[in-house]
Amino acid sequence: KSLLRENLKLPTFWPLRSNVDDKVADGNVVTAEITQARKKGWLPKNKQMIQPEEAKVYPAQIDIEHAGYFLQAQLTSWISQYNKEGSQAYKWTFVQFLNTEIDKRRAQEDRIVAIRGVHVPTPENATIPGLAIHRGDGILIKLWKALHIDKKYKAAQIGKPTDSNIVDYVKENIEKNLPEEEKNNAGFVYYLSPTWLRKHVEKKRILFGQDNNYTGQELLEIENYPNVKFCPLVDLEGTDFHFITYEDNIELMENVPGEKNMYHLESQRRDIYIFGDYKWGPRIKHIGTKVKD
Repeated sequence: KSLLRENLKLPTFWPLRSNVDDKVADGNVVTAEITQARKKGWLPKNKQMIQPEEAKVYPAQIDIEHAGYFLQAQLTSWISQYNKEGSQAYKWTFVQFLNTEIDKRRAQEDRIVAIRGVHVPTPENATIPGLAIHRGDGILIKLWKALHIDKKYKAAQIGKPTDSNIVDYVKENIEKNLPEEEKNNAGFVYYLSPTWLRKHVEKKRILFGQDNNYTGQELLEIENYPNVKFCPLVDLEGTDFHFITYEDNIELMENVPGEKNMYHLESQRRDIYIFGDYKWGPRIKHIGTKVKD
């Protein structure tokens, strides 16, 4: 019985871009105010800026080694029903079974890296394997760098969410951080942890439970903002971090479609070796643009 019970996925509305060998870049153009009252002289005021928003995929590597002695010892004990090869050292059927569990773990780590990954190169003289979370930069580190280093966006200081203020906190977060000319646009997504979403639902039930017009359908809605929908991310669990963006502003990237499920198997001296390589990474299409007044 597999103990890897987690089958949670990344949001299904995040698109997947394939055939990204290294980097991708989109040009974002911003245009300043252009019109003016009629006048006599020539006073042009067209100010425009084009900036690239780059993102890269990071190579991931899988190295697996199955010792023939270990496989034989396992299959001659309580799991002998998986032995299809008899006394032979190479237990291919059992290895295929084990690899299905390994691939589940690989998929889980892809999800974790997409949100919480921080790229740390493995030294060439390393004697121990690197951590999965160091494979590449995820959404959180990209937003952190854009806020604190590149200064591409600003975040209003509204304190921290609590059990008692969570409903007002979400509404204030939207009102303080979305520009006036955009806050009524369609397609916004409010990302938060599953725990904070549950607390929002619980608090809203208390606040509006006595309302005769309250039907219960409103629990997952944000008061006065039907254009903003919640999306819980399991990898935000344990944090107070919330963020808002358009639903089409985050995408996942890979190189060769299906490459992450491709494993190469080799055998030598009673041992079986499995290895695989693929590229993977998340992308925020547009975080912000630094402009002059």
